[in-house]
Parts: sequence; structure tokens; C-alpha cells
Amino acid sequence: MSRETRVGGIRRLLNLPPSPRTLQRDVDDEIRFHIETRVAELVAGGTSPALARDIADREFGDVTEARAELARVDRRRLTRERRVRWWETLGQDVAYSARSLRTQPGFAAVVIVVLALGIGANVTMFGVIDRLLLRSPAHVTEPARLVSVAMGQTRDGEESLQRVLSYPVYQDLRSASQAFESVATYSSADMTIGRGREARELSGMRVSANYFAALGVRPAAGRFFLPEEDGDPVAPAVAVLGHGFWQRHFQGARTAIGGTLTIGNATYTIVGVAPDGFIGVGNSPVDVWVPLTADLTPIQYQGWLTSRQGYWLRIVGRVRDGVSIQQASTIATAALRAGALRDGVPQARIAATAPTARLVSVLPREARAHTADAKVAVLLGAVSVLVLLIACANVANLQLARAVARQREVAVRIALGIDRARLVRQLVLETVLLGLAAGAAATVVAIWGSGIVRRVILTSDLTIYTPLDARSVVYTALAAVAAGIVSGIIPAIQASRPEIADALRAGARAGGPARSGTRGALLIVQAALTVVFLIGTTLFVRSLQQVRSLPLGMDPHRVLYVSARTTGLDYDAATRDALYRRLMDAARTAPGVEGAALSVGLPFATTWAEEVTVPGRDSMPLTRSGGPYFNAVTGDFFRTMGMRILRGRGLTEADRGGAAPVVVVNETLASLWWPNEEAIGHCMKIGGDTMPCAQIVGVAENARRQSLIEDPSVQFFIPLEQAPVWADARVLFVRTTGDAAKASESLRRALQARVPDAPYLEVSAMETLVNPQTRSWRLGATMFGLFGALAVVVAALGLYSVLAYDVSRRTRELGIRVALGARRADVGRMVVVRALKVVAFGLAVGSAIAIAAGPAIAPLLYRTSTREPMAFALAAGVLLIVAVIAAVLPARRAVRIDPMVALRSD
Repeated sequence: MSRETRVGGIRRLLNLPPSPRTLQRDVDDEIRFHIETRVAELVAGGTSPALARDIADREFGDVTEARAELARVDRRRLTRERRVRWWETLGQDVAYSARSLRTQPGFAAVVIVVLALGIGANVTMFGVIDRLLLRSPAHVTEPARLVSVAMGQTRDGEESLQRVLSYPVYQDLRSASQAFESVATYSSADMTIGRGREARELSGMRVSANYFAALGVRPAAGRFFLPEEDGDPVAPAVAVLGHGFWQRHFQGARTAIGGTLTIGNATYTIVGVAPDGFIGVGNSPVDVWVPLTADLTPIQYQGWLTSRQGYWLRIVGRVRDGVSIQQASTIATAALRAGALRDGVPQARIAATAPTARLVSVLPREARAHTADAKVAVLLGAVSVLVLLIACANVANLQLARAVARQREVAVRIALGIDRARLVRQLVLETVLLGLAAGAAATVVAIWGSGIVRRVILTSDLTIYTPLDARSVVYTALAAVAAGIVSGIIPAIQASRPEIADALRAGARAGGPARSGTRGALLIVQAALTVVFLIGTTLFVRSLQQVRSLPLGMDPHRVLYVSARTTGLDYDAATRDALYRRLMDAARTAPGVEGAALSVGLPFATTWAEEVTVPGRDSMPLTRSGGPYFNAVTGDFFRTMGMRILRGRGLTEADRGGAAPVVVVNETLASLWWPNEEAIGHCMKIGGDTMPCAQIVGVAENARRQSLIEDPSVQFFIPLEQAPVWADARVLFVRTTGDAAKASESLRRALQARVPDAPYLEVSAMETLVNPQTRSWRLGATMFGLFGALAVVVAALGLYSVLAYDVSRRTRELGIRVALGARRADVGRMVVVRALKVVAFGLAVGSAIAIAAGPAIAPLLYRTSTREPMAFALAAGVLLIVAVIAAVLPARRAVRIDPMVALRSD
């Protein structure tokens, strides 16, 4: 037998398509047949053979071209036939798999639930990671060339970053034309429509006139701002609407362009609408954009636009084509230092602080990659994949057990001639179908999970997060198919290789023990990953406890803060101050209130800085956190906020505008500036050498300013009436007798009723500012806890199912043991011991994995060792309890086996 004949026989046996050589040979045979037939016809008509062949060749034409064309036709035909045959067999296989699953609805339901939990966890975390790190800003042209600008300054030998900058810094960067095509700036602004109880809040943003052009955005309707509409507080009042607000408020009517929008007492002309989905380079939806200087008072204009320490702006720049980020940073740094020198900052101070422009791409994967939230989210994304792997291992175990029961069926089908490859495909398809059904069910899990995400994770950075969109649906489908393949391939391969003769004789009892090793290995994998989750949960919970135990320097638990929405209203500084003083007086007499005070700063939100000189000193020591920072407050501020005065006295109502200037400093300032003497009684000139001396009258304990884990800041407090005129912001703080969050709405109504001409009041608990500071640890603790609980449940189900199956498979063996005198307690102990062995191996492997992964998660923890003994002990205890619970029912069943029934069972 020739080699070609043997190969052709093998291809026919395996039902493979013809090879290219075979196709070409068939084409040649066909051409030869046609030519020989024509030659035979001509010879039969009396033509000589040589002439007949010549005529036949001429009639047929170019043989080479014909061979190629016929080969192409054959290949297209075979491809078409193969495709049709593939779809037909796939349809048959799907139908067979569906019929097979309908015969065991309980098994299908368990698999769907297990996979749905794993897939749902993955979809939930994919939504978070996608929003945090993967999506580019919508409608922004060439976002890779856009950078956000921060300013680094060196203090105590370390560099700190200032991401919210001043208008003079913005002007410095605009002069760096060699680095940037354009530089724009923006600042969030809360706005309201209407007044009093009818007021509605808007999410607004102030932007420079070139903001939209710098981002490369085109309006959906109308136009964006013109240069003359920015840069002057008396410029035309114009506004650009967000697409969502345009749809809600104006029903998407194009007649809104040219119309007006009243915000507070100011009337804006609507000049354009932003495209659908555009929110700038952040992640917060915007209702309306206004020019940067809209509605600024002359005092605000002069203060904000000329003070280098008036931090209120974020800056974005488009790097010139061909200029690297490093080159642009060098050019921008030179511009920053030249601008500081031009504005009178001493050369020595510039040299000491070394202000540097730090440029970061606006692409989320670069802008947020190093944030704690992003790192924890990515970690949890990887953890959610492990949860899915646990679910897949569980399903694979169930499929292996089911495969043993189906050995006779599989053996019969193989004996009847089914192709093993097709058999494997049918068996895998069963799990893929279950995976797709689980993917549909996972959408419910994802929606439920998104509620947890919104409560635990999200802040304004992710307010537009949606649990299910087109990208999430595609990811769900891919995860479902992948889970089906991963959990079905090993059982399918093993099931397709039964001992046919034994299976046909013994039925379902054959081949069970041979597969127990695989099932045991999968159980150990589940147990090990569960250990990792339990240890991770304990570590993050411990970190959260450590952060929450940090001294704040204040007691925010029963404190509310009140803000009146005066943006766009006809309020000058004096009118605004009078309004807040009336609100403070009203709050002090409201029921359930212990005290009230005013301030210009809001902890964890807004900070004010000011130049300070001390007579006889050339410079003041600085800290890495910058400063010196100040707050201007009324007399009852320290008692209301729960801040202790360590030495001296606090501020009182007697410290008025015309009284002698006084100041209360924090402990860091006192120990840093007067390390060897008492700070009380010393003089500070706030605002420069030309200002009068403010006498230090007290030392307050350090209070957290912007972050729970920040370095101590240099901070001082001055009477509100002695504050600089440009520090005209106001916040009302109210200490309640009970739960602050529950009292917020009642206080808002009481204040609104007692000061009826007040604009809309926003009343919030101070804890809403503190809680986001713990977000990354709460995220880790909550999601690790949920995934850990899910892993425990799935691992328990897997362990129970394998033990229960083993008991049912070994009923005859266990019956014989009992009949031969084995104690029933020993039989039950044997089942429990197997569960404990699995746990012991899983605990060892999981602990090793946790130790190896420790360095990766250590930066995400706070004052917590990754080798915390309590974490490992707790994981071991939980897993042991789970093992005992999972083994109880199978052990009980084993103990109750009747030897006579067992011996007659087969």
C-alpha cells in the first residue's frame, strides 16, 4: 500500500477534509477526462489521434489557468460544505447537550448558581476597573498628548505634589509655548437653580475659554466660549450645557441655544451644548460650564487671580507633537520658577523648595495607576478571577462525578463509532451552555454587586459608573464561555476515555477511584485559594481598624457642616458674612444643638495658606505637607469641633476686627518654630513684614487637614473678623446632641424656616468627609470579605459534593467493612479525616501563596504586617470549621449504611 493511500485512509477515518494535493490531483483527473473524452469523439469521427489531441487542447484553452480556476472553485465548495457541516453538527451537539442537561435539572441549577456567583463577581470588578483605568475620556481628541499638571515642591528633603494650583501658575504654564500647544484650566463649582426650598443643585464647572479647544471637543449644538468671554469679571455671562442636562431641562430642543438660564440671581446666555457623554478629563458628570471668571467679585478676582498660594484650579495641557513628556516638564519647570521670581518670591526660597512641573497623562491607566483606589481595585480584580477559578474547580469536580455515572452511556456511544473529538466537544458544550446560562444570571449578581460598589467604593470619581453597559455585556459573555470551557475540558477529556469493556459490563461503578486524584487536587486548589481570601480579608480589616484608630485632633462624629449655595447670587463678602452669622445664631437656638461656629476652611476639603514672618528670622522651617496653613474661625470653633487647647486659651468672641490681633497655633508649628521655648506670647506677622504683630495666645492639638495619614502640617487659627479680605468663604459647623446624619435634614428645615431668605442650604455630616479617607481599606476589607465568604461557600459545596459522591460510590465497600466488624464510628471518622486532609493540604498551599504575595499587597495596608499571625490562625480556624460542616452529612450517611442493603445493591 502506497504512502498516499495510507494517508488518504487516515484522513477518511478521521473525517478530515481533503488535502490540497488531493484537490489538485482530482482537478487534473477531471481535466484529463474532458480532454480524453473529446479526443475519443474526434477519433471516432475519423480524425487522426495526433490531430484530435491538438484540436482538443486548442478547444480546452489554457490548461494552467483552468487548473487554477477549478482548484479555487473546489476549495470554495469544500469550505462552504465544511462550514455548513460544522454548523449542522454544532446545532446537533447543542441540541444533544441541552437534552442531556434537561434530564438533570438539579445538577444544572447548582452549576449555574456556582458559576453565576463567580462570573458576577468578575463583571462587578470589571466595571470598576474599566471605569477607573481603561476608558479614555469621551470625545477628547488625541488624549495621549493631554497631560494634567501638578507642582512638586521639596520640603524636608522629600517632594510633595500640589495638584490644585493657582492662577499665576496657570499663567506661567501658558508662557511655556515650546512645550504646549495649549494650556487650559478648570475648577468645579456647585450651582443652584431657584431659591429656598425650591432650589435645585447643579454640577457646574468654571473653565478657561480655550478649555474645549485644548481638549479637541466639538459642540453638539451651538458653540463654545470665545476669548473675550473669559478673563474679566464683567465679561458676558454665557454658559455651555451638558448634554444630559440639556435633555432633562430643555428636552433636547435646539431652541435652547440663545436662550437664558438663571443660576441664582445671575442670568446666563446659553451658547452651546457639549456632546453626549462628554465630562472633560474627570469622571464626574457636568450640568453646565461657565467661563472661569464668571460672577467673581472684584475682590475675589484680585485675590484668586493674583495670589500664588490661592489654590483653586486644575490645569491641563496639550503637549506639542514631537515633544516628550520629560522635555515638556523641563520647559514648564523653568517657566514656573521664572514666574515665581517675577512675582517677588525670594531666590533662596525657590532654590530651597525647587518647584517642579510634574506632567501626568490624562489617560486613566496612567493618571490613576498609582492611586490606592486603583491598586486595590486591580488587586480585587485579580481576586475576582480567583473566585471564578474556584467556581470552575467546583464545577469541574461536579462534572467529574457526573462523568463516572455516565460511563456506560459514553462507552456505548464510542462503541457505536462516535468520533472522540466530537464526544469531547459535546461534553464541553454542556458546560458552556451552563456557563452562558450562568452569565445571564450573573447580570443579577452584578447589579446587586454594583449596589455594594456604590456604597463602599464610589465617590465623585465614579459617579457615572453603570454596572452593565455594552462593554460589560461583552465581558460577561466572554467570561461565561471561558468559564464553561475551563470547567468542562478536563472532565470531558477524562470521560471520553473509559475502559469500554468494563464500563459496558459494570455500568456506573467502573472507573471511580481512578479519577479521585483529580478531584482531590481540585479540592485542594479551592481550599488554598479560600485561605488566601480569608487572610486578605483579615489584613484589610486590620488596616481599616488601624486607620480608624488614628487621632484626628477633632471629634467629627456629632458634627454637621452647613453651606449656603450663594454661587450666582448677588452676595458680596459682607452680605455673605451677615447671612452666615444669622444662620449661626439660628443654629445655636435650634433643638438638639450643643454649639455652632463659623470657619473659612473645611477639613478634608478646602485649605487656605498665607505667608507668615516672625521678627528677627529670615525664614521659617517648613514641612513636607507645605503651608503654613490657616483657618479663620469664630470663638466657639474649638469646642464645636472637639479640638483641645493644650496650652493658653482659644479664641473668644472678644477677638473682633478692631481688637489686638491674636492667633492660636497648632502643636507642630509651636514645636517646629520655637523648639526650646514656649510659643505663647510670641509675635507672628500674618501676610508679610508690613502686617501688625499677631500675638500667640494658645496652642491647639494637631488636627488632620487633608488626609488621615498625612504628615503633620504647620497650621494656625485667627479670629474670623481678623481674616484677610480675600478669605471670604464661610462654613457653618454645628455640634448636635445625637446622631449627626439623622439630624441633618431636620436642621436644614429649621435653618431654612428661621432664615427664610437664605438660598438653598446643604447640610452634611462631617463623617461624609472622613469616610472617603478610608475608602481603599474599606474597599479591600469589604470586597475581600465578600469574595472570601463566596469562596468559603463554594469550597464547602465542592468538598461536600465530593465526599457525598465518594460515600455513594463506596457504599458496597463500606458495607463490607461494617459486615467484617469495622466500627461505625471508624467509618464516619474515615470520611471526616479525608476532609481534614484536604484542608491541611489547602491550608499549607494557601499560606505559602499568601506569604509569597505579601510584598505585593504590603503597600496597600496600613501598619499591618502581611504575616500577621492572627490572619493565618483565623483562616485555619474557618477552614477547619467548614471542613467539619461539609463532612458531617456524608459521614452520617456512611455511618448509617446497612451491610445487607449495600451487598445487594449491585
